[in-house]
Amino acid sequence: MTKAQTQPWQGHLKGSRAYRNLLLALLFGGFATFAQLYSVQAVLPGISRDFGVTPADAALSVSPATLGLALAVIPWSWV
Repeated sequence: MTKAQTQPWQGHLKGSRAYRNLLLALLFGGFATFAQLYSVQAVLPGISRDFGVTPADAALSVSPATLGLALAVIPWSWV
């Protein structure tokens, strides 16, 4: 075995270009996730009108996605 095969990978060095790129990718990924999650809010009045439900009930259509994201964050934070 070579030396490279015996040592575990230590990750990107803080301050390196790869580290900054990784942080930017995480930032934009988080932004895109929340943008998609809350984009339905623009059509909530239409959902309320078309389905004959109260605005509060129409707003509950966002809740399952929010709950799913909250539950998914827990194991991903460990990773």
